[in-house]
Amino acid sequence: LWSSVAMALAALVVALAAAGCGGGADPSVIPVLGRTLELHVQKPIITKLALFTNGGRTFKLEVPDPSRRIAIVKVVIVNRGITFVPLNIDAGSADLGNAAKGEKVKLLDPFLTAELLEGVPPTDGVYSPLLWGEFDLTKGYQASGWLFFDIPVGLKADTMWWKEADEIIVRFERAR
Repeated sequence: LWSSVAMALAALVVALAAAGCGGGADPSVIPVLGRTLELHVQKPIITKLALFTNGGRTFKLEVPDPSRRIAIVKVVIVNRGITFVPLNIDAGSADLGNAAKGEKVKLLDPFLTAELLEGVPPTDGVYSPLLWGEFDLTKGYQASGWLFFDIPVGLKADTMWWKEADEIIVRFERAR
């Protein structure tokens, strides 16, 4: 009897240890529910240069102004409840900024300023796929990709305002 109890306790300890050591949700991803959509957003990556692919070609996105940077945000859009949601992700679909100061910047259209890279494309540091353009998101499916914002140096980007097919506010300070 005591050996059965000891084995059960040992199994419980192992199960609790396994649960506490990972396997859960990524703490850097912030899930936010809207009325129609669910977003899973990662905190912005701030850089001077970004590479992305589209149609099998690699592009370089660089901000020449020394007072500006590129903020790159990975977004997963999930449709759990509507038959289909038509999406048109463009410069008006999201803003990034500082909620307390009322500072906002719009999405950057990567195709307006990107430069096509010739030759052998790099394999590291490439943000792909982009989350851009028109598509229908069917119930039970998700779309994911990267968004780019042209932000001023020093902007504490703590909030993203999603405005496409739903209005969702993402606060990055929730990320660990």
